[in-house]
Amino acid sequence: MLQERLIHQLSVSKSYEELLISEFKNKCGSEYTKKLEEMIEDIRLSEELTYQFRIDQKNTHGDKISKIYSNNNLEANIFFIDFFSFMVLNSDSWVLSHSSDVLLPDKLKTVYDNFTTFYLSNYVGRKLTLLHRYSEGELQINFTREKHRLKVSTYQMVILLLFNQELTWTFEQIQDKIQIHPKLLLKILSGLLKSDLLISDNPLTVNSRIELATNFLSNKIRLNINLPSKAEEQKDRYHFTKAAVEERRMFIQAALVRIMKKKQTLKQSLLIQEVIQQLTSRFKPDIYLIETCIEKLIACEYFQRDSNDNDTLHYLP
Repeated sequence: MLQERLIHQLSVSKSYEELLISEFKNKCGSEYTKKLEEMIEDIRLSEELTYQFRIDQKNTHGDKISKIYSNNNLEANIFFIDFFSFMVLNSDSWVLSHSSDVLLPDKLKTVYDNFTTFYLSNYVGRKLTLLHRYSEGELQINFTREKHRLKVSTYQMVILLLFNQELTWTFEQIQDKIQIHPKLLLKILSGLLKSDLLISDNPLTVNSRIELATNFLSNKIRLNINLPSKAEEQKDRYHFTKAAVEERRMFIQAALVRIMKKKQTLKQSLLIQEVIQQLTSRFKPDIYLIETCIEKLIACEYFQRDSNDNDTLHYLP
């Protein structure tokens, strides 16, 4: 999925994505690539905004910005302005689910607030909503012999940074400190316990005491602990399946219009056959989905059924 690749920076290159969209646009028309183009444009504008924000902050704060957060246990490299990036995504173009709130550390909140001020000074009247669920960063462990680097979610980062203040916290203290929903906190802590970065009672409860594993060992320098839970995977699978169906519907509608524009008049059964033949190399089109696309195009006045033969379709110029 294009969305997944762009958010998690998994694309081979942005130019390659733009080329694919351009080819699709030439064959099917701009109507069917509008949202894809908007997604690419959001990423381009976000890169430009991030660059402009870094310059603004360096001009405002000078060299101090590179030392915005550091201590003896965990160093949040994401706070270094040269490693800090933003994605500003249009809610009309992206399929994004709601993220639970959490209190950010002062240093991180300062950077976010500074960006919000910077952004709204350039785009008056807009509103930014921080989506923690899609945000991630990098922490460095400084209390071990090897300086391990951790890829973490924002939620994981907020919790782990608490252990720079105290080596032991209760579940209730963590929840009170960062104001996160108890069920979400329980899930995130369970994941951190499995990674062996934290240790606690078994099983984990709201009365548990959680400690930093100061004897942490790993044969890997870089560790990705930002792994989705089964529940998150199911939720993501639902959203991506829904997005995939929408993407296929877009391909099918484009094929239907292209065929009918050429044929002008065609039996619905033959039209379905041609659509299947054209799209089989991409995916196996579902006949029911093709039929619903035909009905939608009729409703949008692209096609019209013959008054004497309900199975015959006419293209409307």
